[in-house]
Formats: sequence, C-alpha cells, structure tokens
Amino acid sequence: MKNLILLIFLGASINASAQADLKERKRQEINYPRYGVTASLDISDRVMYSKDGSEASEAFIEFFEKTEVPKFACSVGLIAQFKLNKRFLFETGFVYANRGFKTRFFDFTGSVLDTSMPNSFRNAYAIHSLDIPAKFQCNFNFEKSRFFVVAGVALNVVILDSQKSVVIHEDESRKTTIHIDFVKHDILDISPCAGFGMEYYFGEKMSLTISPVFRFTALGYGSDMINSRIWSTAIQTSFFF
Repeated sequence: MKNLILLIFLGASINASAQADLKERKRQEINYPRYGVTASLDISDRVMYSKDGSEASEAFIEFFEKTEVPKFACSVGLIAQFKLNKRFLFETGFVYANRGFKTRFFDFTGSVLDTSMPNSFRNAYAIHSLDIPAKFQCNFNFEKSRFFVVAGVALNVVILDSQKSVVIHEDESRKTTIHIDFVKHDILDISPCAGFGMEYYFGEKMSLTISPVFRFTALGYGSDMINSRIWSTAIQTSFFF
C-alpha cells in the first residue's frame, strides 16, 4: 500500500513537471512575433576628423574638442522581434532619435556695468532622425529571465537639425532660444550598434528588457575640411506585450 501511494505521488510530480515544461514551451512559442515600445536615455557627443589634413582644420578640431562636451539625448519608438531559432531573434522597427553635442559656457567680460549684455552663453546641437534598426539578438535563457547580447545597424533618416542657445546675464536671468533648420547635410546615415542586457518575464506575453547600448554614425557629416560622427551610450528599456 505504501509503495502504491509512493508511485501515485511520484507520477503526479512527474506529470506536474511535464505540464510546467509544456506551459513554458507554449509561452515561448506564442511570444513571436512580438511587438513592443522602446525608449532610451543617451549621453552623446561627436568625434571630428580632418578631411584635408590642413593645419587650419586641425586647429579647428583642437578648439572644438576643448569647448564641446557630451549632452543628454533620447530615443523612443515601436519595435518588433521575430524568432529565428531557439537562441536568435531579429529586431526591427521605427525609432525617433535625438542625439548631438553641446558647448561649454563661454564667459564674456565687460558685462558687469551693462546687464543687458550677456555674461555667458552655451549652444546645444541636436540631430533628429527616424531610425530603422536591423539587429540580431542572441539569448541565454533562465526560468523567468534571460541574458542577451545584441548587435546590428540602423538606417538613420535625418529629419531636422536644431540648435538650443542659453544666454545668462549678470543678474543671473536666463534666455533660451531654439532654432530649427532643415537638413543641410546628407539625410541618410548608418549607425552600427552593440549591447547586452537582461529580459524579465511577466505572465505569458509581457516582458521588460534593460540594456546598455553603444552606437555611432558610420558616415557622419561635415564640411570640406572636417567630418563629424555622432556617438552615444544609452540605457535602453523595452516593454513587449
């Protein structure tokens, strides 16, 4: 009798385990293709290269490198993931991105007696683009989460350029102006990117991913003398449903 009870208990345990495994497999199967929203907070800046090798261009680059600093940027969009096999995914979508750089504050002299004159100012430059990513993701699965590495490229369709100027007077009053330009350089660029992260599951369909990502523009933009490429490091969060 004891042996019979033991066999029944063992059979029930095996059946429960099999049902849990089946449910887990079904959960993984119904998640693809899946869709979600993504957003990131970036720190971006530019790197400059001399195109003509002249002393003038090198002097310009040296001046800009001393006066420019990284700026905060962001991105937000819609993405879709498609399952290639048990380990690899393909991701694409439409993502608005705002990346660029800014200058340090420049100080003026002689504005103490005339408060209408600015005491210091700073400019921030941003390139607004619509990104279409094509990324491949390699997964390492756990029970309720997984670690992944991701790499790929994005097509950047530049929409607008903007410049934000901040002027500070001697009385500490501030004036901010924003100037928007239509694109005066190539509207297409390519951004290679790479990163890693963790994904956490909520129920059968929903999940949240958090990953640091590094990206840079491969083609860049500039004048006849100098070429500039934008790079950014981001914490990217995606929610799938």
